[in-house]
Amino acid sequence: MRKNILLLVLIVLAALVYTKRDQMTGSADLAGNEWSEEDLATLDSYEPFAGTVDIGQKTDFSSYSSEGENALDGMTYDELAEMRTGLVDEYRILGLYPQQYQLFEGYHNKIYGQIEAYQSWLSPAAYFFTNPYLMIISTPAPYINPINMACPDVSIVYNDAVIDEFHSGEDARTWFDQVYKPRKDAGTVWLFMVNAWDAGFRFAHVDLDQCVNVVAGSAQDHITRGVHSRSYYYHVGQYGVNNISPRDTRAWVSLQHRDAPTQIYVKLWRLHPDSLADDPDLVYRITIAAE
Repeated sequence: MRKNILLLVLIVLAALVYTKRDQMTGSADLAGNEWSEEDLATLDSYEPFAGTVDIGQKTDFSSYSSEGENALDGMTYDELAEMRTGLVDEYRILGLYPQQYQLFEGYHNKIYGQIEAYQSWLSPAAYFFTNPYLMIISTPAPYINPINMACPDVSIVYNDAVIDEFHSGEDARTWFDQVYKPRKDAGTVWLFMVNAWDAGFRFAHVDLDQCVNVVAGSAQDHITRGVHSRSYYYHVGQYGVNNISPRDTRAWVSLQHRDAPTQIYVKLWRLHPDSLADDPDLVYRITIAAE
């Protein structure tokens, strides 16, 4: 009897260790087991749109206050799918999302499968959900509050396979205020790639040669040192509302100085690159023109 109990305890501990390791390394994301051959063939056939489109950001669906109401609150699964698909369709010309985009099917379900219908939404999660073309969303680590929710004048423009997020003037000062809020990790930005992964850009790397005012991470699997992949997922978390998880410090990028010209240059690939020097399929570039 004691042997059986001991064996059961060891099995449970092993499962916990495996789950923790998977969360930290993102191995499930990199393995790509949830991707069908059809999905992978679609990724391989990607051709970037040649042209310029002003994407901007949408803030009218999510409340800046954590206590405010969000447009997603109380929605059914069908309503959520209709809203997200409609937002994707707005810039379908860019060709960034698959033509047969189904929120709760295929690899997309890895992100949306744990959403609870009729529930309220945490404001930051609602922002992530309703801005599908913000392939990288930055937050002040360790928090998930998008910095851009406090930056109404941010410019976000697609141009020939580069999405430029540009902050200047008062908007730039506000950006630094958010990043350097008093906390243990002041000066650190969390780069969420949930929308990139949802669109099929599963792999990311912060190219330090193209960056300004960015410090290299110490871990070998850090986004500044290697190829990073993380899908993230929506679920009802500790606050009892739909939220986004998990925490991934591999995507936390630190700055050298406050109020200094800054550029964060994120390469995105649909298929795993052979080298970090490979040309990306898409670039997401965040520029803060400090005065």
